[in-house]
Amino acid sequence: MADPLELADGMVKQLLTLATASLGGIVAIFDDGTKPGVQLTGRSPCLIISLVLLALSVTCGVLVLGGLIGQSARTDGATPNIYHTPIRVFTISQMFCYALGILFVVADVAIRG
Repeated sequence: MADPLELADGMVKQLLTLATASLGGIVAIFDDGTKPGVQLTGRSPCLIISLVLLALSVTCGVLVLGGLIGQSARTDGATPNIYHTPIRVFTISQMFCYALGILFVVADVAIRG
């Protein structure tokens, strides 16, 4: 049977990779070629919101990994707990921010036509 800490770690790392790649993909796709980076002037607010949400997803993922490391390095003799409240809150936040960030990118594309 797999270790729950390893499973949680793998899930968080995969979502962290997806969020980071999504940020890079947005920069690459929405780059107009004349100026570096994403041009946010004249855009719908959906793109800005999506970038913020994806960055929050990455931040929450890093915080979850820190929490998992803290649980695995416990010295008080207690069993590591992946359901510890901060880990749960940041894991849910990571997933929620990623999903909403992707939806806002889709909304921006739908608005632009």
